[in-house]
Amino acid sequence: MKNNRSPIRYSNALLLYGIENNLSEGILIEMQTILSTLGGSNSLRDFITNPVISKKNKEIAIFKIFNFKNKGSKGIVRLLIKNNRISLLAEVAHKFIELYNKFKGNKEAVITSATPLEEKIQLQIVKKVKESSFSGIKIINKIDETIGGGYILKIGDILFDESLSKKFEKLKRELTLNNYSK
Repeated sequence: MKNNRSPIRYSNALLLYGIENNLSEGILIEMQTILSTLGGSNSLRDFITNPVISKKNKEIAIFKIFNFKNKGSKGIVRLLIKNNRISLLAEVAHKFIELYNKFKGNKEAVITSATPLEEKIQLQIVKKVKESSFSGIKIINKIDETIGGGYILKIGDILFDESLSKKFEKLKRELTLNNYSK
């Protein structure tokens, strides 16, 4: 059973260390790399959680794969390995990113589109979002071909759905209601 408090404690300590030593931005970049790499590699996740593989071999492999430049990132990985908690690495990275963004007042804006958005369009969306009193926005572009076209913008709990699938759904509802009311 996973202990949800442990990743928070490790990431809190890492953030405090990063702030005190002016290393938090470097740690953030490395935690983002860890999260994306582990998210895309089942074999790496299986490797670091395998109890048969020695701590030393895990440390060597992780340090070769990620090539850490930051003392904070190196330290947290060593601590997780030492405490037999390396299986929490992705969760610690995720929580660190959350805490860092909260500390900096940043929010993530997830844009889902049918095709990759051009840089110019992303910049226009960021500009509009910042005008709407959201500062410190980080754009994450997700691709979902099922929306047909347009986009879905999610900032925290706020959702702006400008997708074709949503518009067709709304049109279908209106046509259905009009047919039954006559």
